Amino acid sequence: MSTRSRILRTVVITLGVVLAIEGCLQLLFRARNGQFAIHFERHRVVHIERRDDPRGYTYRAGFRDRAQGLTFDRFGLRVDPAAPPIAEGAPVVVAIGDSVPFGHGGADAESYPAQLDAMFRARGVPLRVINAGVQSYTLRQSIEHFRRDVLPHFRPVIVTVQAANDVALLLHHRGSWTPDRTWAPYGDDVLSTIVASSATLYYATLPFRSAALADIREPQARMIAHEERLLDDFIRFCGRRAIRVVLMPIDPFYYGRDREKSEHLSRWGEWVTQHDGIQPQFDAFNDAMIRVARRHEQAERASFFDTREYLDARDREPLYTDFIHYSAAGKRAIAEGLFDFLDAGSARGD
Repeated sequence: MSTRSRILRTVVITLGVVLAIEGCLQLLFRARNGQFAIHFERHRVVHIERRDDPRGYTYRAGFRDRAQGLTFDRFGLRVDPAAPPIAEGAPVVVAIGDSVPFGHGGADAESYPAQLDAMFRARGVPLRVINAGVQSYTLRQSIEHFRRDVLPHFRPVIVTVQAANDVALLLHHRGSWTPDRTWAPYGDDVLSTIVASSATLYYATLPFRSAALADIREPQARMIAHEERLLDDFIRFCGRRAIRVVLMPIDPFYYGRDREKSEHLSRWGEWVTQHDGIQPQFDAFNDAMIRVARRHEQAERASFFDTREYLDARDREPLYTDFIHYSAAGKRAIAEGLFDFLDAGSARGD
C-alpha cells in the first residue's frame, strides 16, 4: 500500500471515529436534555428584518407561517389570529422581553400574553394584551421595541418585563461584555454555528466552565449597574405616561429554593453538570429587578411579580420544555398568575 493510500485510510478511519463519538454524545445530550446539541436555531431569530437602530432587527410585518403557528400583525407583533384584532389606540397590557414572553416552541395562542388576553376577554376586562416579546432580544432592545413599535399605536396601561438574554450574554462574553452586546440572529458565521453544535466539544469543555465563571465579577457589576439604570429610566418614562411596570424574574425550570425537590426533576442532574456556578448570576439580576421595583413601588409605578414563588408551589416538571422556556401548561400558569397579580377587578374599575 502506498504512503498516500495509508494516509487517506488513516484520515477516513479517524474521521469515522470522530463522527461516531459525536453521534453517541449527541444521543447522550438528547437523552439528558430532550433535544440534540444542534445550535443552528438556538439563538437565531427567523422571520426577521434588519433595522439600522438599537433594535437591530424586528419581525416581518404581516408574516404568517401556519405550520409553525407563527403570526405577526402589521406592526411585527405576534398575535393569535383567532382572537379579535386590537384596535389602534386601545388600552392594553404589553408583554416585552425575549423568547419567554414571545412563547418559544408553541403556537400563537399558547404564549402567556395570548392566554392572558383570552382571560381578559372571557371575564369582561376592558383591556387587551399585546405580545411584544422578540426572541434573543436584550432588555435594551425590548425597551426600544416598545417605544418604536407599540407606543405609537396603542395606549399601554401596564407593561410586563421578562428577559434573560443580558445574563446569557454576560456568561458568553464575560470580560468583553458591553451594553451593546446582542445575539446575532442572522446565522452568518457558519463555522461558529457548527462548533457550537458539537456535542463532543460541549462535553470536552465542561470541566473548564466553572473556572471560567470566576473572571466575570467586574463585568457582572457593570452589567447589573447598567440594567438598573435602564430600568429606572424606563419606569420613569412609563410613569410620566401613567403606565405601570411589572418586573418578572429569570425563572429556570428547577426549584431555586428547594434543592431536594429539584433533585427529583428529570433535567436537574444535567443542569448541575452544565451550569454549575451560573445561579449567582441569575440571583444578582433578579435581585436588581427587586431593588428597582422597591424604589418605585411607593409611587405605584412598578412592582415585582415573583414567578419563582408562584411556580414553586406547583409541580415544575410539566411546566417547562427546556431549561428556561415554558410548556403550554407553564404558559397557562403564568397567565393565570399575572391575571391575579394585576388585580383584574381594579382594571375593570370596580
